[in-house]
Amino acid sequence: MPLTPLPAGIAPLGPCLADWAGETVLLGFSGGGDSLALLHLATGWASETRSTLRPVIIDHGLRSESASEADRAARQAHALGWTPVVEHWDATKPATGLQAAARRFRLETFARRAREVGATAVLLGHTRDDQAETVWRRLLAGSGLEGLSAMSIIDPLPLWPEGRAISLVRPLLGARRAALREWLSQRGEDWIDDPSNANRAFSRVRDRAVLARLETGGFDPARLAGLADKVARYQRSQAEIAGRWLMQHAVFHAWGGISLDRHKAAPWRAMEAMRAAVSGEPAPQSAAARKLAVAMRSGEAITAGGAALGYRGDQAFLFRDPGHVTGRADRSRHRRGTAAMGEIGIWDGRFEIRSKKIRIRPFSDCAADGFDTDRLGPVPPAARPGLPAIWENDRFQGLAGLDPDFPSVRWLASELMARN
Repeated sequence: MPLTPLPAGIAPLGPCLADWAGETVLLGFSGGGDSLALLHLATGWASETRSTLRPVIIDHGLRSESASEADRAARQAHALGWTPVVEHWDATKPATGLQAAARRFRLETFARRAREVGATAVLLGHTRDDQAETVWRRLLAGSGLEGLSAMSIIDPLPLWPEGRAISLVRPLLGARRAALREWLSQRGEDWIDDPSNANRAFSRVRDRAVLARLETGGFDPARLAGLADKVARYQRSQAEIAGRWLMQHAVFHAWGGISLDRHKAAPWRAMEAMRAAVSGEPAPQSAAARKLAVAMRSGEAITAGGAALGYRGDQAFLFRDPGHVTGRADRSRHRRGTAAMGEIGIWDGRFEIRSKKIRIRPFSDCAADGFDTDRLGPVPPAARPGLPAIWENDRFQGLAGLDPDFPSVRWLASELMARN
């Protein structure tokens, strides 16, 4: 069926999907109005660009009808020529935090399925209304500017390292929900209305009702989405300023640390990027970054957000919090090992391993008698327990970033900062 004219607020999908033309992309599909509109529009784009869609349908198992609705959605995808996959959330549901757990399951599913088919993009049907609701929810929660930037058309999949090199793409972020449904109706399409969207036990449903009343009173909720756009532009400008500061003042060491002139005050946005790089934990932690920035101004040695701040002479050093790698006496944190990412492993969220023969362990586990500690000269003592020690054939071989013979091990500093 030829596409009818696009609804108001919809731009052609081609420009935002240009990087994935001719490739396989996933599409989160529920059979609801937004995702059904996206499936039809993306089908037209895929036909024009010889791309392949892989609809992913997730049955959360929260209602008795969910399995039959997933089957119906699968039939809709089949009717458009695609082969969908249906995932069932069979795990025991948590007593609290259900929505967050469901979101985590969706993201993990997208990451796993994307790796299986070699896809680097997941299309989602978020709309202008979803953006407004997100901003409203974060305003109520007292969010700072970081939260008010809300969603972007293209974001990294927010799991690390599982979501490495995978983007969430929201081609409908400029469209209103009602316009999409009107467009579907003009095409004679029918969609699933999830009853949970009317269940006031969920905060998102209550927020949607409040915004509907405000709109009846003359307030356009799309203004909240416009606020997100403005904040996002401001955030990008701050990131550019931080990037210039880092290029001028920060020295990145291949063993996983960063040195700075301790008398140069670091902007918190630059500190947040450095915290992500040394910790292997790229999810934004602005409170931790500000704590580190304040401590550096006062010369205090602290840990925060998976990073440690220490000093040597006139230099300040940021490095991995050793307690997060080696574990603590109270077992409050357990050591993170190597995550398998196809043919590549990622150790402690920080180092890429491109050899099946190599294993990495914290240096604190394997520093043997007779080790030449002069080789550790550039590394502050507090940073040494968390250094990546390379083992091959059950023999200690050396330290990544300090010994030159291991090009297959690489610190992922730039990737971690870019995701932050």
